[in-house]
Amino acid sequence: MRAVPETLKEFGRLKFDLAVMETYAGKGVSDRFKDALVSGAKTTDEDEAALEKALYAWCAANNCMNYAHW
Repeated sequence: MRAVPETLKEFGRLKFDLAVMETYAGKGVSDRFKDALVSGAKTTDEDEAALEKALYAWCAANNCMNYAHW
């Protein structure tokens, strides 16, 4: 098996996952988001704004040049 090239070892290291979301958006927003994932309910406008700010703050803290979300 070939070794992973040094330039690829850091690829995918940083992820805005549910744990990071809770850190940046707070437990309440994170819990409501997880509940919406399970139930299929729409998130509130306030929670969407909080998630947007959290994602932006995390990206800025990690020197991201661009990001996308689905």
